[in-house]
Amino acid sequence: KAFRNMGVKKGGFALALMQLGYQVLISDVDALFLKDPRPFFEQPMAQLADVWVSTDCLNIGADKALEHVPKNMRSHTEWWRGAYKPYSKEQNGNPLDANFNTGVLFFWSNKNSQHFVEQWMQTIVHSGANIHGEHIWDDQQAFNILAREGPGAPYWTNPLTFIPGGHDRVIKVMNLKVKMGLLPLEDFANGHTFFVQRRQREVGGVAPVMVHNTFQYQGTEGKKVRFRHEHLWLIDPDSYWTHGHYLTFNSTVTAELRQALEELYVPWAEDAGPKGG
Repeated sequence: KAFRNMGVKKGGFALALMQLGYQVLISDVDALFLKDPRPFFEQPMAQLADVWVSTDCLNIGADKALEHVPKNMRSHTEWWRGAYKPYSKEQNGNPLDANFNTGVLFFWSNKNSQHFVEQWMQTIVHSGANIHGEHIWDDQQAFNILAREGPGAPYWTNPLTFIPGGHDRVIKVMNLKVKMGLLPLEDFANGHTFFVQRRQREVGGVAPVMVHNTFQYQGTEGKKVRFRHEHLWLIDPDSYWTHGHYLTFNSTVTAELRQALEELYVPWAEDAGPKGG
């Protein structure tokens, strides 16, 4: 209950700032910004959406396919799912079916975004149970329910839909009333693409705008270890590095292992970077 209430306060704080005329960028404490994010949102295309959200998508190649949807096919998502059919059945295998992650959100201060946040807060408090009969406890589950089905509507009545003539990353959500942009994985990395796949090192070695320390299951200490190994945790005392014994290893994916993964058809493996390990 306390965690759910915290989600309501998160939405309420964002809404209060939006009502004062501010654009709002909000992130979880485990989201680390490596670059100034403002240039991304200052682009003309960023203003085409009311809300921008990060995703739990695991496949950067599938995510980039959003930028190549044929203009005459943007009115629906079936072309995209057909083009990337191998990924569409995998959990978080493509950005349209993956969870939207509320760890990084950007809201323009307009009526649509304010209405979305108001409904989001109401969904956290009153939605009760999702389509699986599971109680909705946190803001992220409520956000996904609201975006994909609208208040009280069956899940399948509100398909995600591209905006004709709009930008490839902008879709219509909440019963097609709100325009939502999907933040690109190359710039807004999740914990799997950054720490596990290490894609950002292989794509020209360019650091993303931010990395959200998701997809790890060891709590706060696990997140610290991940940041520490990437030299992104800089507050350890000197004694941490001078006392005790340490094991080092090379986690590079070899050509042989990559081939074995591809033969098993692990979706993200075939797009995990240059061949040859």
